[in-house]
Amino acid sequence: MRTFINAISRILRNPSADDRNSSARFLERCENFRLLLSANNSALKRMAELTEASRSVKPVGMTYIRAENIRISADVRNMIERLCRIAPGRYEGLKDAFNRILMLMNKELAADVERVSGPNIINLHELNSGLISEAGSKMALLGEVASIPGIRVPEGFSITASAFRVLLLETGLGEELKRVAQICGEENYATLRVLERNVREAISLCQFPQDLENEISEAVEQLAAGRRVSHAVRSSALCEDSLETSFAGQFHTELGVAADEIVEAYRNVIASMYTASAVTYRLNHGIRDDEMVMCVGCVEMIDAVAGGVAYSSDPSGLHEGQIVVSAVHGLPSSIVDGVTRSDLWRLDKDSLAVIYEEIVDQEWGRFMAFDGSVARRRLEPDQVNQPAIDHDVLVRIGQTVLDLEDHFDCPQDMEWALTGDGILYVLQCRPLGIMAQQHVQESVNDDHKFPVIVDSCQPASSGIASGITYYIEHAHDMIDFPFGGVLLTRVAGPELAALLPDASAVIAEFGSCTGHLANVAREYDIPALIGVPDAVEKLKGAGEVIVDAVQGRILSGSLGNNDKPRKAFNTETPVRKALCSVLKLITPLTLTDPRSPDFLPERCKTLHDITRFCHEKAVAEMFKKRAGIDDSARQMVDGDRLQYWIIDLGGGVSDNNASNDDGYVRFEDIRSNAMRSLWSGMTGFPWEGPPDVCADGFASVLFGATCNPALVPGVRNSMGERSYFIVGRNYCSLQSRLGFHYCTIEGFAADDAEMNYVLFQFKGGAADMGRRSLRLQLVAEILAEHGFHTSVRDDVLFARMEGISLEMAERGLVVAGYLLVQTRQLDMIMKDGAAVENYRNKFRREIEVLLSGGGK
Repeated sequence: MRTFINAISRILRNPSADDRNSSARFLERCENFRLLLSANNSALKRMAELTEASRSVKPVGMTYIRAENIRISADVRNMIERLCRIAPGRYEGLKDAFNRILMLMNKELAADVERVSGPNIINLHELNSGLISEAGSKMALLGEVASIPGIRVPEGFSITASAFRVLLLETGLGEELKRVAQICGEENYATLRVLERNVREAISLCQFPQDLENEISEAVEQLAAGRRVSHAVRSSALCEDSLETSFAGQFHTELGVAADEIVEAYRNVIASMYTASAVTYRLNHGIRDDEMVMCVGCVEMIDAVAGGVAYSSDPSGLHEGQIVVSAVHGLPSSIVDGVTRSDLWRLDKDSLAVIYEEIVDQEWGRFMAFDGSVARRRLEPDQVNQPAIDHDVLVRIGQTVLDLEDHFDCPQDMEWALTGDGILYVLQCRPLGIMAQQHVQESVNDDHKFPVIVDSCQPASSGIASGITYYIEHAHDMIDFPFGGVLLTRVAGPELAALLPDASAVIAEFGSCTGHLANVAREYDIPALIGVPDAVEKLKGAGEVIVDAVQGRILSGSLGNNDKPRKAFNTETPVRKALCSVLKLITPLTLTDPRSPDFLPERCKTLHDITRFCHEKAVAEMFKKRAGIDDSARQMVDGDRLQYWIIDLGGGVSDNNASNDDGYVRFEDIRSNAMRSLWSGMTGFPWEGPPDVCADGFASVLFGATCNPALVPGVRNSMGERSYFIVGRNYCSLQSRLGFHYCTIEGFAADDAEMNYVLFQFKGGAADMGRRSLRLQLVAEILAEHGFHTSVRDDVLFARMEGISLEMAERGLVVAGYLLVQTRQLDMIMKDGAAVENYRNKFRREIEVLLSGGGK
C-alpha cells in the first residue's frame, strides 16, 4: 500500500486523470481545513472578547454586541460550511442547530419596547405622571405640575412616543439609523462624531409623514389661538429626567421657534439622540439604543426678564437642609448651557432665610426679540452688578420648589422663568439626585506641600481628585482628551459630558452648579468646580493639580489617583442583561467528550459547542484514511519516534523521504523552512520539567483539574493525543495539545513580505484563572518584544505578526515554538514574583541564544 507521500510523488511525476482528481480533491480539503481553523481561531477570539466585555466596567452598547454577534455567527457559519465541504452530506444537521441557536440569539437581542398605540399629540393640560410612557418624564411631569394650585406652567403639547414610532416605521428611518450606527460604531469620540453627522443627514433627508405633519400643524394653531406665538421645542425622551438617568443637557432644545419651523426643530431633537455626548451617556448607563424613544415637547416661550434653576436640597451633599437657587438676567438657558456665571443663593429649608449669597457681574443675557427669536443682548450698565431677582421673588422660588418636593415626595430640580409683570413659571422639574456624604470629611490639609492656586470656589460636584489639566477650547480638542485628565474649559457646555467617564475632575470658568454639566458630573461622582473666575488663565499648562471640591480649592500637586477606576453604574442594565443573555447561547461548552454517543450536531446548545464539534470532526475527517490517498499523516522521527505527525501539502518534505515506506518522516527530510524554524524553537533547549510548585499553586492546579470536564473519571479526552503539522514549502500549521494547554501556531515564510505572517494562539492551563491570565501576560510580553501584536482575552492569548520579511517570519516562528514548550505548567507558580522574574530572564536569555544560531 502506497503512503501519502508516495502517492503525491507519483502523481507529480506522471499523473493519471484519477490521480490528478484525487490530488485536487485532497488539496481542496486541506484548504477547507485551513479556512476552518482560521474561522475557529477568529470565533474563539471574539467569544473571549465578548466575555471580557461582560466583566469589564468599560461601557458597551447594543451596536457593539450586535456587531460581535454577527461576526461570531459568520465565523461559525463558515466553519459549518467548510466541514460540510470536507465531508459532504455527513454533517448537514449542524445547519439546523446553528439556525436554532441563531433564532434564540436574535430573540435575546430584540428590543423589548412597550408598543403603546396612542395619540400622536397630547395637550399639556391632559398630561400627568401616569402618561410618562407616552409623553416622556419631562412633559408628563410638567403636565402634572400644571394641576398643582398656585403654580403656573407654559401652554403646550407633547409629540408623543406613538408619533416617534410612526416616524420610524413609515419612513424606514428606524432601520436606517441602525444601519448607520452599525457602520460608524461607538468605539471612541472620533467615531461618535462621524455617527452624529451621518444620523443628522439621514434624518434631514427622510420624507416626513404627511398625516403626522398635519397633526403637528393643527396643534400649533390651537396653541396660538390667533396669537403670534414663539415656541420652545424640547426633548422629553422616555429615559430622560429620571432619578437614575437625567440625560441633563444631552438632547437638543430649540428656543424661539416659529410655527412653520416646528417640524424641522422636531427633526433636530430626534437627531440629538445620536450626538457624541448623548451616546456616551447612554453607553455608560447601559441603555439600549433600540429602546430609546424620543417624545418632544412644544411649549410657548416665556418672555423672561430673569430665569434660573432651583434645587429643593443641595445635590452636592455638602449643605444639608438648604435650598439652592441660581439666577441670571433673561432666559435660564444661559445657566443650564454653562455659558455664564450666575447669581447664587442658599436658603434654609425651614425658614427660607438666606444663608449664602453670591452676586456676580453679568454683562450679557439671552432675551426674546420682538419677532419671537432668541438673541444675546448686552445688559444696561446699571444691571450688570445687580441681582437678577429681588428677595421676594427668591422666597417665592424657594417655596415653589418645596411645594414640588412635597407633591412628588422627593427632592426636585426645577427650571423657572420670571416675566416682566412678575409671573413665575415652572418650565420643567425632575427628581434630584443627592451625592453621598462620603466626601464631606475629605480634604487636603497639607497646604505647605500643595500650594493653593485658586481658593473660595463653589463646589458643583463634591469630592477630591488630581490629574494633569487638559484645556478644551474647540470641539476637536475633545478627541485627544487623556484618561485621568482634569477637564479645563471656559464654558461648561453639556456636550463636554462625553469626556466625563475619562476625567478625574472638572474646572470651568463659566457656568453654574445648577447647570447641565454639573448635573452629569454629580452622576459620575466626579469633583467639579464650575464658575471659577480666570480659571483658564491661571491653570492652562499648570500640569498636575488637585481639585478639592469640598473646600472649594485648586492646589498644585498630585494625590496619585490618576488611574482611579471608572465609576461602575448599575450592572443590571438593559444592555448588560442582553449581553449576558446572548452569551449563554455563545460561550458555554456542553459538548465535552468527542467519543460520547451524544457528541452529535443536534446536541449543540451553543455556538461554542458548534465550533468544538466542527474542529473535532474536521480533524477526524482530515486524518483518517481516504480512498486513493492512504495514511496521509505520517509520524515524525527526530532520533526517536515523536507524538507529532506530518501532513505534506506539497514541497514540505524532501522527495528522498518519499521512497521510504516505513510510515515515518525524518526531520532531516523536512524542507518546510517554516516548520524547521518552529521546530528549532521547540527543541532548542530541553524542557526542564514542571516548576517547583508552592502549596497554594498546587491547590490551584487541583481545583482547576476538578473543574475541567475533560478530566472527569470515565470521560475520554484528547489530552496527550497526536499533534499535527500541516506543511508546505513555505507554510506550517501546528495544532497541539500539551496537557491542559491547547495551542495553534501557523506561519508562512517566503521572499514576498506581503504574504508572510506568524499566528500564535494559546489557551488553557491547569491552575486557576488568575494564574493562567498572569502566565498569558508573561508570554504576551515576550512575544511583543519580538514584534508580535498581542491581546489577552480571558484565558486566551492571541498574537500575530504580518507583512514581515522572511527573516522576521522565521525568527517569529522560533520564538513561538520556544514559548510553546517552555511555558508548560508555568501557570502553577505565577503568584511567586521572584520565580516569575527568574523565568522571564531565562526566556529572554535562551531566545537570544536561539536567534543567534545557538541552542541544540
